[in-house]
Amino acid sequence: MKFHFSRFILSLAILGVRGVQADGDDKKNVCLESLTGITGGTTTCTPLGVAPMIEGASFFPEAIVKDQGSKDIFGCCNRNSDEEESALTPTQIGKMPQFSTETSMQVLAAAKKAWANGRGVWPQMSLQERIEAIEAFLSALQDQRSSIINLLMWEIGKNYGDAEAEFDRTVAFARKVIESIQTDPEFAGVWQTIGSTKALVRRTAIGIILALGPYNYPLNETYATIIPALLMGNIVVLKIPTVGGLVHFLTSKSNLFRSFRSEDNHCGAHSYCIV
Repeated sequence: MKFHFSRFILSLAILGVRGVQADGDDKKNVCLESLTGITGGTTTCTPLGVAPMIEGASFFPEAIVKDQGSKDIFGCCNRNSDEEESALTPTQIGKMPQFSTETSMQVLAAAKKAWANGRGVWPQMSLQERIEAIEAFLSALQDQRSSIINLLMWEIGKNYGDAEAEFDRTVAFARKVIESIQTDPEFAGVWQTIGSTKALVRRTAIGIILALGPYNYPLNETYATIIPALLMGNIVVLKIPTVGGLVHFLTSKSNLFRSFRSEDNHCGAHSYCIV
């Protein structure tokens, strides 16, 4: 199934970030600004790096986007000087589809079908199959590394070093979780004897998980929540953060669970068993 962070997205607020002038290696600052000229005492700055343009509508069924529309998202800005407050000149970096309460409830219904009381496609896979799916996703995610780092800087004002660290830390954490699962006997199951009863005890999924990603670490905090949950066979509904949500469209390009799309329509015509 192809992975979609779909149908549970609320509005994404416009973000304007005021940059800080820097020299040398520190020029990769809040707004990625590079000094391009000084005229009449006014500093003119332009963003360092190409502004992203994420068309969120392309990730969703056309009918939903047409009915409920999209919101223009703005990121980093130009400014007049470091010393004076000045009007922001925002740069558009994407469009975020807007969904209603009704659409959000549809995603919950799809998640319930995907879980199917623990008998859905994803929860019924073996642990090794789920590990292989996540590992394939992490490998594909590396192809989006530079784009994700750039988008984190433009959308939420991280400097280059912090954005880079967030991406690398997220991937490293996910791989560490996989390593722990593969080596910890609790996940494979251990035989325990209590009185006259002998049982195989192991960790298992608990159902549908709602993940709320924060704006300041939209990638790391979100995946630190959903990767362990998915590995154990849970179904995840992601509420994309109001600020910092565009980055999740780039992660979805890595086609998480692309091999596991439900063919029996349990998840609906436009939904997937992992929501």
